[in-house]
Amino acid sequence: MRHNLIEPGDNEDITNERRNSSFSVGKLAAFIHGGEAKLRRRHEILKFVESQKDLQDPIPPEFMSRMERVENNARKLFLLKGIV
Repeated sequence: MRHNLIEPGDNEDITNERRNSSFSVGKLAAFIHGGEAKLRRRHEILKFVESQKDLQDPIPPEFMSRMERVENNARKLFLLKGIV
């Protein structure tokens, strides 16, 4: 499926550009990440991380100071080490 990134409510210009693309985004992603199996594994890990409430940012990182981002990432790393 070439247009798997098109979703309802997307910006019209972006949707048109995606429809006019001459390549498969999925195939390109697989190539960049080293194959379909590695890409699937990345998606599995992402899905798991996104499902863990403790690993979510308390506030968007864009609104954190540098020190808050460092502390937040250290907190996540500590939690991930306990999961693995």
